[in-house]
Amino acid sequence: TNPSGQWNSVDLSEAVIYAVDVGNPNVLSMSLQSTTFVQQLSDALAYAYDNGALPLAAAGNNNTTPIAYPAHYDKCMGVGATNNTDVRWPSSNFGPDLDVVAPGENVYSCFNASNWQYISGTSMATPHVAGLAGLIVSRNPGLTVPQVEAIIRNTAEDKGTAGFDNLY
Repeated sequence: TNPSGQWNSVDLSEAVIYAVDVGNPNVLSMSLQSTTFVQQLSDALAYAYDNGALPLAAAGNNNTTPIAYPAHYDKCMGVGATNNTDVRWPSSNFGPDLDVVAPGENVYSCFNASNWQYISGTSMATPHVAGLAGLIVSRNPGLTVPQVEAIIRNTAEDKGTAGFDNLY
């Protein structure tokens, strides 16, 4: 982020490529959102995906469809949020590009680097899925990114209408 706390897609694209080239991550977790498609960021996330890192991003908190970018990019898993009763959190974005949901309401989290508070949103749900992806890879480092993605999707508890639905 820049000094005002905002992020831009060019810097994020460069950070993603740098992380993949230098750090060799298995998972990239992004708790941020935009309504704008940016080819450079789409390409950077595809580069990460194709080079062994699963990008995950918050779907957005506007109770609308489509989900926000970067979650909306093809090679990025979009993460929505549920509440403490495992029902869709009312402000979570939704739609056909939503990949999975995770707990995101009233998550006790670090805030402003020195304070802790309860926070809600898809940005709170995304790290849950990132942690799961990391655990999956730690148990079987030979898995490909599409395999990790498939394990997450295929082992998630089906919520809402049976089978895929736009809310979960």
